[in-house]
Amino acid sequence: MPRPTQTQPQAGSICTNLAQLRAAPSRLNSRDGDLFARDSDAVLKKVTDKTALHCYHVEGDVPDLLLIGVVYEELHGTKARFGHTSSGRWVDVYAVIIVHQANEGYSKVVATLELRSGKKGREVLEGYAQVFPNIVVVKGGEKVVWHNTHSVELLSFFSTEMWNRLQAIVCTNALKVDDNAVSLVNRRDDLIWGEHVLRAEQFNIPVLYVHESCSGVENLPNLRQFKGFAGAWPAMLPPPGYRALLQWTFGHLAQLIFQSVAAVDHCYRGECVRRARALLTQYESAQYWAKRILEEDLYSRETCRKVLASRRLELLGGLDGSISCPIDALPDKLANLLIGPGRPTNHLTAARVDVNHNRGTLKVSPSRRVATFVLVGPFRPASQEEVRAVFWARWDNFVRLIRERNPPPTLSRLIASAWKDWCDAMQSVVFHIGDELPDRREQLEKCMKAIKDGSMTRICRRTLRAPA
Repeated sequence: MPRPTQTQPQAGSICTNLAQLRAAPSRLNSRDGDLFARDSDAVLKKVTDKTALHCYHVEGDVPDLLLIGVVYEELHGTKARFGHTSSGRWVDVYAVIIVHQANEGYSKVVATLELRSGKKGREVLEGYAQVFPNIVVVKGGEKVVWHNTHSVELLSFFSTEMWNRLQAIVCTNALKVDDNAVSLVNRRDDLIWGEHVLRAEQFNIPVLYVHESCSGVENLPNLRQFKGFAGAWPAMLPPPGYRALLQWTFGHLAQLIFQSVAAVDHCYRGECVRRARALLTQYESAQYWAKRILEEDLYSRETCRKVLASRRLELLGGLDGSISCPIDALPDKLANLLIGPGRPTNHLTAARVDVNHNRGTLKVSPSRRVATFVLVGPFRPASQEEVRAVFWARWDNFVRLIRERNPPPTLSRLIASAWKDWCDAMQSVVFHIGDELPDRREQLEKCMKAIKDGSMTRICRRTLRAPA
């Protein structure tokens, strides 16, 4: 018998990357292979069960808010009866959102559901929860599927009764499995995972790891490059979900431009800051975003020359650049769109694996004493395209619903005015850089076009044209 290659381990041998994990099931014997396939089907059926109550434990960042928006739109009009208020009154609920309290996560999630439903939530549990159509939002006896996109710490507080009610646990963005390695995204969770896995094994509850690196939607682009996002994000996200991010992005983009012009004009540190401050004092709205970037240490000779040489300024322009869409976020948690209530799981596999977090290894196991699974995308390229098509179809449907149910998106006049001032100020600086660097002028013109007519500029122009 020939020796197995590095990417084709024997059944039960150690897997340290995605290629090895995908190859391992094919080397199981017939009996174990059948058991592996049946267990995969059973777990996928549990995590997509439409009769179960789906609980999402989230942080409240931009990907979480988009995921909640998609969940709400898909559950819109669906009827299920779960839970009750402190008064004993039953409510129609299909999903529960449990929100981590840092960074105003609870208020951001509530604002998202108000935006989607067009209604105020009804407070219950003395203000610790709000009820929306089909969804309850909760601060920090039915079947329950637990979707975790934040930290696993909350599982430490589950009672025996809660563990008995769990049907499955889905951990999104917790375990990364790619062509290079197996790794925990948050090493801090390593200290408590062992305890949770033992409890899951005790109660016979599957724990499914979901990560875009191995689920069939690898290498997703930045959110601003998602189809339809650049022109519709103000209708997808509530103001609490993007205000701080916009403030940071305004400053970050201006900082890159000032660093580039500092390298062109050979004026660094204090001189660069004095020039920037003189320009920005012409615009009252600059106080909204400029304070953080007027620090001499940001404009050292080495830093500014490095920024200019990297051509990052040219990359800011174009349809997919930060100037056209200043919402800069990774979409990794959106891999959860592949599973959930009623979603098809064709070509996906829930691989039962024994996970060694300390060593960064997986071992495919037919033993039902092992409770941990990894969602693995299809092996064949044609099937991979089908999985990606399902993912993008779900996203496209969300964008379509946003456009159908909302007028063309606008922002607050404060933000729109601040962006107009930002464009006026930065336009002159970028023009100057182009004049000084004629060999890069053509690429810099894309940056100018984004400033003059990018998605963000069009949204703000529409806002300022509307009656006050």
